[in-house]
Amino acid sequence: MAFFLYLYLMRLTEDYILKHLENDFPVQIQLYDHGTHWELDKIVVPGGMRGIGIGSEVLTKIGEHADELGIPVFLTPSTSYGGTSIDRLRRFYQRFGFKKVFDHRDKALSKNMLVRHPQF
Repeated sequence: MAFFLYLYLMRLTEDYILKHLENDFPVQIQLYDHGTHWELDKIVVPGGMRGIGIGSEVLTKIGEHADELGIPVFLTPSTSYGGTSIDRLRRFYQRFGFKKVFDHRDKALSKNMLVRHPQF
């Protein structure tokens, strides 16, 4: 019973993040809560609104909330949603603390390429 309550509460956290960020910023986000970590599968800033700091602000908010909860965030840069270059996206995410996954414990959690560990 306690495990299901934990899963329910984790779901509320995820829903809060998505609702709050998508209501406050013109973005589309797919952020999945796996209990021990989050996976950011999609963050899309509309084409005409790129380059003015919206994505940076959203990533900062995600990082701050993950830090509060002590949760690592995983992602894999992709040009599927309008990004122009994987290298450019990788450099962008590195500015927010994302690093290449090397540790075997991280590899056991996620098959994504980059991870941002909680920063205290």
